Amino acid sequence: GTLEGTGLSGAGDPEAAVGEAARKALRQAGLEPSGLAFAVAGAAGPTFEAGEGPALRALLPKGVPVFQPALAWGDTGGAKGPLGAALGLALARGSPALACALLPPGAPKTGAPPPGAPFLVTALDPGGAAAAAVLRA
Repeated sequence: GTLEGTGLSGAGDPEAAVGEAARKALRQAGLEPSGLAFAVAGAAGPTFEAGEGPALRALLPKGVPVFQPALAWGDTGGAKGPLGAALGLALARGSPALACALLPPGAPKTGAPPPGAPFLVTALDPGGAAAAAVLRA
């Protein structure tokens, strides 16, 4: 895979930090949010809803799936960013069963994205700093 863009933010407010980091990564990649096939968030559940969830819902067009590996594996701490990138590459290379396992309950199930489609990975640290990357398989 290739790294297309990255973004960091220490905005303090978790939602603002994730949004700012994601916008920076998209800008560096030369993409609009509508150009993304999916996103991989570092958190799930209440932690997701405290930052990444609202930021990604505000940024991404309706219908862009947001995968949450923490639903299956729990909080992986500092490994959530690299793990999200590796998982995104696996998803982008065609693992629909894995994709369905990592969607939140009630989310529409989705198949594998088109080959080579760009995706966004976000990670939020408990102190409010966020990182984002746009990758392509």
